[in-house]
Amino acid sequence: MKHIIIGGGVAGLYLAYRLQQRGEDYLLLEAGTHWGGRAAGYDLGDGHALELGATWFWADFQPELAALIRELGLAVFDQPTGKLLVETSAREVSAADYPYVDGQRIAGGMSKLPDTLAGYLKKENVQLGQKVVAVKQVSDGIEVQTESHTFRGGKLWIAIPPRLAAQIAFTPALPEGLLNEWRNTPTWMAPHAKFIALFDRPFWRERGLSGNGRSYAGPMVEIHDISNQDDTFGALFGFVGVPYAARSRLKNGELETLCRAQLVRLFGEEAQSRLQTAFIKDWAAEPLTAAPADLSGSPDHPHAPRNAPASGAWAGRLTGVSAEFSPNFPGYLAGAVEAVRLGLG
Repeated sequence: MKHIIIGGGVAGLYLAYRLQQRGEDYLLLEAGTHWGGRAAGYDLGDGHALELGATWFWADFQPELAALIRELGLAVFDQPTGKLLVETSAREVSAADYPYVDGQRIAGGMSKLPDTLAGYLKKENVQLGQKVVAVKQVSDGIEVQTESHTFRGGKLWIAIPPRLAAQIAFTPALPEGLLNEWRNTPTWMAPHAKFIALFDRPFWRERGLSGNGRSYAGPMVEIHDISNQDDTFGALFGFVGVPYAARSRLKNGELETLCRAQLVRLFGEEAQSRLQTAFIKDWAAEPLTAAPADLSGSPDHPHAPRNAPASGAWAGRLTGVSAEFSPNFPGYLAGAVEAVRLGLG
């Protein structure tokens, strides 16, 4: 039986990796031009990539993900510690002890995880640029229609967010109750935007700062250090607190200008003089991540919907394995790993 996997993020890649280890036939279809989904990074061209989405993991709390990282031989390092900057207004910034542990990161960037998984897969079994638009049952299995090709298999795996999966035309139709659950499941990261800033070095550590920040003045409400493990460059990202509806009305470059100014308020003039590049990653503008309902929805992690119909024509022939289907880590990288394990049984 051929397994057809829709989605080439960590869940789809990990599922294909496990199926390949079992000696089973599979075809992985990804709509975009690259692998990784929300774990993809901004490639710096020197073996490092800046995290645009998933950033940390916690080995004690997420043992399955940690085990996979060890299995793939990926080096990890602890997030550096230091004081937290708190901005209570545009004119008042203070430093405070930061008692929390930000977890560990993968050396070279979190995108090493999907890149490494993709590297193990047989090239003839994976295809980029194949957006699935329709799925139907036929006499000898399942027919999957993309914008340019038709593929056939025996088992379908949904490795894209439930809201995106609900946009696919299924014949026969999926149970309406299941579809409603999928439509009402927010996609983690989809409403968010991040400001990413690259510097020649993590200069804030010279002042005993962690790079973490919290702000009540904005536009960024939360800031984190994503410098590399050997400090050959410094990098920060900030979650933008401006909702999509508001930030989409800003003039071109206006939000970036405001974010740059905020970094100067927090970290001083070096945040400008040492800046090498800066940009906004707006996940709400990514149609392969965000569904229309995500643009005005809650930014919180979702509650897992059912991953498969319990009865009807699609029972036993379709399973959801994206991170949102994880009962314990919905939306997290660890959720993708858990959802695959649960799906495989």
